[in-house]
This record gives sequence, structure tokens and C-alpha cells, in this order.
Amino acid sequence: MKLIIAGKNDIAVDVLEFALKSLNIEIFVVVNKTEKYKNGFQKSLGFYAKLWKIPILELEEIYSFKDAIFLSLEFDRIIKPALFKTKQLFNIHFSLLPSYKGMFTSALPILHNKKITGVTLHEIDSGIDTGNIISQKEMEINNDDTAR
Repeated sequence: MKLIIAGKNDIAVDVLEFALKSLNIEIFVVVNKTEKYKNGFQKSLGFYAKLWKIPILELEEIYSFKDAIFLSLEFDRIIKPALFKTKQLFNIHFSLLPSYKGMFTSALPILHNKKITGVTLHEIDSGIDTGNIISQKEMEINNDDTAR
């Protein structure tokens, strides 16, 4: 079994760290096109993958992986499931789907004066944020919350 973590920011680094400590499987990373390999406002997945000696691959290199779990965590590319040998493709999305598909999902509920937001774990299908929902967690939006 292999785990592929694709994406950026604190969430991707935190999941990578958890996986390294908790799982006894091969782990690979696919970084976003904007990866700078240094920490900024948020942690850099590329920086930590290099630090922890995790192989960094191109998206096209993992299409042939059969026994793998692909996890998208703020990944910057549309995933086309038909290109993958594995069917275990998942995304963590920062809204309560089906609301706020796509990008800027942490800002939109605030801009629309919503009182509740959340996060969704879902399967990746051929649509954008339309796969089967596995789990969701709601959280309140407080008056002083920002998209950061």
C-alpha cells in the first residue's frame, strides 16, 4: 500500500507528519505548481518532504500506482480519476459540500454571512467536489473569524 499526499500548506504537512508517525507504508508527495520549498505564512509541503526525505513525484508519475491512496489537500489541479489505476482518490474540502465547491471555500461562508461552516472528506470523481461524501464536520463562524 502507498499513500500519496498532494497539495500544500499546514494541512498537507500535518497529514504527512501524522502518516509518517502512524502508518507503516510507502509515502509520496506531489506538490502544487506554486511550491517554493520554504515556509511562509503556512508550512511548505515541499520543504518538509525534502527534510523528511519523502519522494516528491509529478502527478503523472503516480497514475500507474495500483495499490495506493491518493489524498488531495489544497491541491491545485483537477484530478481525472480515469487516469489513475487506483480508485482510492480522496479530497479534504474546506466547506460543507455541496455548498461552496471549488476554490476560496474558507472565505465564501464568511462573505455570505453564514453562521456555520465546516470541512468535508469526499471521494474524487469526474466532477469538481461532487464525489460521495464520507464525512463532514461542522463548526461555528464567530464574528472575529477570518479566512486565515
